[in-house]
Amino acid sequence: MPKLPPRARYELIQAVIRAFDSPTRQKLMGHLFEAGKDGLRTSDLARLTGERADTVRKALQVLEQALLVANQVGRDESGVFSRYVITDYGDEWFDRKMGLAEGRRALPLVAEA
Repeated sequence: MPKLPPRARYELIQAVIRAFDSPTRQKLMGHLFEAGKDGLRTSDLARLTGERADTVRKALQVLEQALLVANQVGRDESGVFSRYVITDYGDEWFDRKMGLAEGRRALPLVAEA
């Protein structure tokens, strides 16, 4: 957990609890965890979850506010891209709360459709 004053720490814990109070956000975290450091674009997450892109964007905002995911913007041969990745804090949450080690990223967390 990031070094925070007690009140901010409490608010972050509350944000994490809210973040996981949604099946959609739980699915997104599972897909992002499986994707590893490469992350996924919003359109990929929408396709994987079967949710509309605007629903995915709103869910990602909640996860971002809880510091569980981050948006990486960059440029490649096809132009500018935006993808979401799990933060170090998100990895820490998975490691401590779910008992998943970094080396076990191949573990399927989301049921195949």
